[in-house]
This record gives sequence, structure tokens and C-alpha cells, in this order.
Amino acid sequence: MTLRRTLFLGLTAAAALMAAATAVRADPVKFGSVVGFNDFSSIGGLINLQGSATTVATTNGTALSLTQGTTQNQAGSAILASPFTLGPDGAFNASFRFQITPGPSGPADGFTFVLQQGAASWPQPGGNLGYYGTPNSVAIEFDTYNNLSPTTGGGPISQGGAGDVNDNHVAVDVNGLLNDFASASPYGVGTNSPWACSGVTNGAGCLANGDIWSAMVSYAHGKLDVTVQDGSALPDTVINGYAIDIPNVLGTNTPYIGFTGGDGGLTSSQQILSLNVTAAIHDPPPPAPVPEPGSLALFASGVVALVFWRHRRARA
Repeated sequence: MTLRRTLFLGLTAAAALMAAATAVRADPVKFGSVVGFNDFSSIGGLINLQGSATTVATTNGTALSLTQGTTQNQAGSAILASPFTLGPDGAFNASFRFQITPGPSGPADGFTFVLQQGAASWPQPGGNLGYYGTPNSVAIEFDTYNNLSPTTGGGPISQGGAGDVNDNHVAVDVNGLLNDFASASPYGVGTNSPWACSGVTNGAGCLANGDIWSAMVSYAHGKLDVTVQDGSALPDTVINGYAIDIPNVLGTNTPYIGFTGGDGGLTSSQQILSLNVTAAIHDPPPPAPVPEPGSLALFASGVVALVFWRHRRARA
């Protein structure tokens, strides 16, 4: 064996040992809590219904009906009967489909997707969206009526909110108040008009147009994103990276999750058609095996000795 080949084999072996010593396994991901309802035909003991909330058979399966669109001043809630365990720092992903159909003079008022510390809720009608007064909670509101600003006489001051920007918006509410944080209009419909969708029964981009909408809510690293999709239209991210400490607001990492909704003098049928929630959990990678310095030194000495011995033997 030549000196060059011996040296090559020795260095190759050393490199292999170093690669093994410094190799880091990929951070595996598994799913923790999982909730899945493709429809709501079997919810016995799984979802608590309060107020006007009920289940109804539709052409798309059995839906959760928060308000039925036939009676004024309804309010209802549908909350999971068991708490949901969020991922690290409160991380979760939720998706659901919904359909809002205006009543004879509608639409009004809207619904929320809510995470709350307690299992109970106190549905309240009208612009309260069935949500007002829920402590330690974070809600995403899908608002179909413009209650204007309490300071201008357009909305009840009891809501404790900043006032609606229009009759077609998605926003963040906290601790049972209609704060309207990060308010935005799907597809921009209503951005420049406070009454863009009132009385509209089939307006593209209007939340209460009777289409089947999809909503995606995701939270990780202290940032909240909300994306909506009107039927087969392209998705629209209406809330992007809103900074909020959800576990701190909730006071727990195991909240109850569900929906609230309400109507007032105007009415809407507000139905939830499906719900899926997951919490991704990342396991920390195991410590990489690192050889002791003495072992590396001994191995290196052996390689050098082998090379020297082969060289002397070749000259003998």
C-alpha cells in the first residue's frame, strides 16, 4: 500500500468519525391535541350548545346553527365540552367552513371563533355577537353589520369596543370586549364604504352573501394570522402577523374553543359547517454524541503511527 493511499484511508476514517460526532437529528414534529368535525351530525357530549344554537340538516351535512335568521335578537354559542391543549407558546391551527344567509331585511350581526378560559358562555344578541362579557378570551369576529362608534351614538357603549369600520370585516376581540383590533375587510369589500354589503344577498366578498366560506386561523411565536376564502375565489389573508400573547390573555394553555353568534333587529342564518383544530408540538432534538477529546487524540495518533510504519516498511 502506498503512502498516499494509506494517508487517504486514514483521513477518510477520521472525517467519518467527525461527521458522526457532529451529526444532528432533524427536529421531529408530532401533533398533540386534534379536533375534527367534517359535519356536526354526532356531537353528543362533545359540544355544548347554549341560547339559540342548535344543529340543522343542510344539503352540505349537519351544521351548527348559531342563529336561524327567522327571529330577532337571537344569540347562541357552541363550545367544545373539553378543553383543548395548545402547542408550545399557545401554537395552534384552526380551519372551519361557514355560511351566512341574510334574513328578510338582513344581514346582521355576525359570529366569532373564540378561545376562552372557562367552559361557560353568556350569549348576548345584536352587535355583542354572542361574545360580550366573556372573560379571559380571544375571539376572531366575522362582523356583518356596522354598529359604528359608541362615541358617535351608533353602537352600545356596553360593548366596550372601538366601533365597527363597516358592515363587512374580520377583527380580533379580547376579554369579552368588541375591541376590533386589526380590523380588515375580506377582499377589500367595504374598505371605503361603511355600508358596502347591507341588503346585498349575493355580493362577492361579502361575508353574508350566502356562499360557503372557508376560514383559516393560525397562531405561533406570538403572531396571529387569519385567512378567508369566498367559495372558490382565491384566499385572502385579512390579518397577517398580528402580535398578541394569547396564552397570557387566556391565563391557560388549555382553553375551551368554539363559536358565538348574534343578531338584532336584522337577522341572519349563521351556520358553521365544519371545524378542525390541531396543535403542532416540536420535540427538542436529542443531544448529538460528541467523542471525548482523549478519544479523538488517540485516534489521530493511531492514524499518524500507521502512516509512519507503512512508510518505513516500504523503505526497508
